[in-house]
Amino acid sequence: MKSKILTLSTIAALFFIGCNKDDNNDDEQQKLAAQVAAEQAVINDVVNNVIVPTYHELDAKTNAMVTALTSLENNATDANLTAAREAWKTARTPWEQSEGFLYGPVKLPEDLDEAMDTWPVDVNAMNNIINGTASITADVIKSNPETRGFHLIEYLIWGENGNATAASLSARQKEYLKAAAEDMKNNTAAVLNGWTKGQKYAEDFYNASKGTGKYKTTANAVSEIASGLWHIANEVAAEKIANCFNESGDPLFDKEESRFSNNSKKDFADNIRSIQNIYLGKYNSKQGKGISDLIKAKDTALDTKLKNKIQEAIDNLEAIPGTFTQAITKGNAAGNAAVKKAQQTVFELRDIIEKEVNKYYAITKG
Repeated sequence: MKSKILTLSTIAALFFIGCNKDDNNDDEQQKLAAQVAAEQAVINDVVNNVIVPTYHELDAKTNAMVTALTSLENNATDANLTAAREAWKTARTPWEQSEGFLYGPVKLPEDLDEAMDTWPVDVNAMNNIINGTASITADVIKSNPETRGFHLIEYLIWGENGNATAASLSARQKEYLKAAAEDMKNNTAAVLNGWTKGQKYAEDFYNASKGTGKYKTTANAVSEIASGLWHIANEVAAEKIANCFNESGDPLFDKEESRFSNNSKKDFADNIRSIQNIYLGKYNSKQGKGISDLIKAKDTALDTKLKNKIQEAIDNLEAIPGTFTQAITKGNAAGNAAVKKAQQTVFELRDIIEKEVNKYYAITKG
């Protein structure tokens, strides 16, 4: 029987093969650890520099709206009505810029998005409350999602045709306005507290790298954030704008959101700004890492493409001439064309997120 003898060179070769495998494994582990760290840093900054500050501002501005509507109830002057309208618009801005992250406390355990922003409004249900005799309180308002929120307040302080005056508001309408604003304040506080008091939802994001909460990986958490961007782009193009036209392309004015205040164009542009804020990791003076940092590391061309498309969508929405109501009017060729151009740009933005960002982070549309 011949024995098989391993030569020194064979032993050395096997040794080096084993070492190379270990080195490759080490390299992969280091790359994975670096990716997880990069994703966690972005997640933390998005929460701390964009989401929470947006909700802080929304809560503060809604509180200012309560003050303005209380002043209107106590002293019904046109000056106080103008101040109430400005307070509504000021509070509306951070709300619309929060619609790129409609997950977490704004949806669970109660759908506070519906409570604050249901459209169209139920004027008949509102009038049933106003025409009654019981005191109008925040608890009364909260009993029906379609009799509360931004758009019921908007309807009363502008009027259906934008011609409300302080003198035209009845005592019960002013009582309703104050109660509706207090209900709004309760809701904005609840959303803010859901992110900051006890921070259960925020903790799920902060702990993504540990896999101990809702998100089992940091990539899962980034996918949630990226999916929120798809949802609001789709909502602006495929719902908010699309719903304003029937199958023949004729305008449906009653489907236009924020039509009483003529704030629709700003609403839509602020919705896209919510995408921009999350993508860049910036809100007002706060700047950190955003989704852009992750995409840029993987695909610089896509990062540039996406940033440009976001800004193009904002610019095209703001370039719509006149009010949105005027722009969608049949026969307004320039307005109609501008609306279609803006809508198409938002569709393109949505599709980039859906088809190209999805290569790196799964976009959930459900």
